[in-house]
Amino acid sequence: MTSMTRPKISAVLPVHNLAAYVGEAIESVFAQATDLPVEIVVVDDGSTDDLDAALAPYEGRIRLVRQRNAGVAAASNAGVRAARGEYIAICDADDVQRPWRFGAQAAILDQDHELAQVFSDLSTWVDGEITVVSTLRDRPMGPFEKSFDDALDEAFGGRWTTVGDLGVPVPEEFRDRRIYRGRVPHLIAVRHVAWTAVSMLRREAVLAVGGFDPRMRRWQDWYLSSRLSQAYPVAYLDVPVSLYRQHATQLTKRPKLGAQMQKHVTDHVWRTDHTFRARHPELFRELLHHAAIRLGAAHVRDGEWGEARSHLREAAGARPGRREAWTALARATVMHATRRMRGR
Repeated sequence: MTSMTRPKISAVLPVHNLAAYVGEAIESVFAQATDLPVEIVVVDDGSTDDLDAALAPYEGRIRLVRQRNAGVAAASNAGVRAARGEYIAICDADDVQRPWRFGAQAAILDQDHELAQVFSDLSTWVDGEITVVSTLRDRPMGPFEKSFDDALDEAFGGRWTTVGDLGVPVPEEFRDRRIYRGRVPHLIAVRHVAWTAVSMLRREAVLAVGGFDPRMRRWQDWYLSSRLSQAYPVAYLDVPVSLYRQHATQLTKRPKLGAQMQKHVTDHVWRTDHTFRARHPELFRELLHHAAIRLGAAHVRDGEWGEARSHLREAAGARPGRREAWTALARATVMHATRRMRGR
């Protein structure tokens, strides 16, 4: 793509101290099997490693935005603002994109101009080997005993087309996979399944809902997907489009932070959506119960008794008939009292 050509797709790569992986991530964007013009916007979120050396081979082929370290949500927002494309593909700087991702996702957005997001599956990748082919199916659907496939059929009303209908290059093994479309905030609310790192987003829709929440230090994409699902129909492409690299330094390995961010999404997205609460009162109470008890348990593990009891009381209030919240609250109170007595 020349500098005079307006891109159709902007690949936004937020980077913080991932110089060892960013070159492979960029190469996977260059390798996309599509004729659509694509630009790459790398956002350096205050890296202190040798990122400049890693990016040197791509000078003139990528756009570089720099900022002080402010977190991945702020870096993603900076990339979206700098992007010139109609569609945004957020790409984690330590992941590898499969060559069919951009063509298939863009084709779905082209077919339906009301769609704000196409989210897809991803494969877990460890030391160069795929360990889980369908990462979304490997994750439980929130507090409910329901398979991912059942949740999809129920949420989208059983309406779907196939990948083969898109007319874009996708491996034969995936041509019979399904594409779902619809308004499904209740699906997005239950569990973090619409990862923006494997989504294509309509830029104007992202800007319309205010982008990523910079307060989110994890699952900032769950926040954005939740906002988009409230305002627009979305689509799910049931094909793994990315290799999700797992390594020791990942932010996603911090369980307490995950619990805090889940509670943040519940409070700041779903609690404030009065239409959603009116339509799905039982679902909202279940979400609140689940998020509060998870965060309360995390505070118990860290001996933070005041915070623990506050969240466990909220969990018990959301589902008064559930014993686990009351039991956890009683246990936390006894543990706190016991430790205080021993400390005297």
